[in-house]
Amino acid sequence: VVQVALNTSLDIDNMLLDSSSFAQVRCKSICVPGFWSEWSTLYNLNGEVLYFPTKILTSVGSNVSFHCIYKNKTQSVASKKIVWWLNLAEEIPESQYTLVNDRVSKVTLFNLKATKPRGSFFYNALYCCHQNRECHHRYAELYVV
Repeated sequence: VVQVALNTSLDIDNMLLDSSSFAQVRCKSICVPGFWSEWSTLYNLNGEVLYFPTKILTSVGSNVSFHCIYKNKTQSVASKKIVWWLNLAEEIPESQYTLVNDRVSKVTLFNLKATKPRGSFFYNALYCCHQNRECHHRYAELYVV
């Protein structure tokens, strides 16, 4: 249990990734007196694919980044073997990937256009996949307005 973190991110070590884990966060300004936020929803860190964040709402013209940890059964997939797809139809160019460490991949999307509704979906689905084109059914959601 982490009581206080003064950074905007927190490293998850190897032992935590291989165990049963859940996380919740809340925040409070360290510069201005005030109240703590409500606790976030509970994040299940036990899945085969884990996205940080799971959803982003942004405006047209913005740049956003998503992080991913991909596990193939019980083994984490090396971040250099991860590829990113938008709506399982458009592979995102490798030039937009960053290898954060040996387990975490990051993708940055630039100058975003408004999301066009597709049937009952009002977001773009972002998939972190194994380079052999194996994709898990979980995805991150991107809303651009």
